[in-house]
Amino acid sequence: FAQNLNFKMPSDIQVYGNRVLVVDGLNNRISVLSLSGDKLYDITVPNPYGIYAEGNEIYVTNQEGKVYVLNSYGDIKKTIKVQGRPIDVVKVGNNLWITDGKDNCIKVIDLKGNVVKKIGEKGSAPGNFIGPFMIAKSKNFVFVVDSINARVQVFDFKGNLKASFGKFGIEKGDIFRPKGVAACGDSVLVSDAITGS
Repeated sequence: FAQNLNFKMPSDIQVYGNRVLVVDGLNNRISVLSLSGDKLYDITVPNPYGIYAEGNEIYVTNQEGKVYVLNSYGDIKKTIKVQGRPIDVVKVGNNLWITDGKDNCIKVIDLKGNVVKKIGEKGSAPGNFIGPFMIAKSKNFVFVVDSINARVQVFDFKGNLKASFGKFGIEKGDIFRPKGVAACGDSVLVSDAITGS
């Protein structure tokens, strides 16, 4: 980007129409940029961490047990309380899928905050997590970073595990400590916090 945006540990990013939303938690804001990287404005949100935007709504997690629902202008419409330590969020149908770093699971909640389903538990077996982190959605699947297990797990929209990929290591193609994930058409992109890839 063309300018110094003074981010302090940005944690998530979302392309939303013709804008880019950057979560800048230590500055208590979502920075809204043009697609070319010019700063348009900031949205003030307490301790934001993860973000997902769809339709006219923006969903923002904070690790203090809240999911904020904002309108497309950035006004907070609703605050949903969530037990545990919410990291990231996507919307699937009428429910929110939230990675929970405290309970090592995915919590599927309705828009009132009621837990509809829990996916996984602490562990290394398929479908379980140690350090679930960022989450992304494609047309048919949900991709969940399982950071300590050095893999990405793939679920259908009913919460059934369909696949898993990633091999712990530092060689090309390996994953050491995955952090971010994005679904782009038929591809899935994964960032690694340790190797920088």
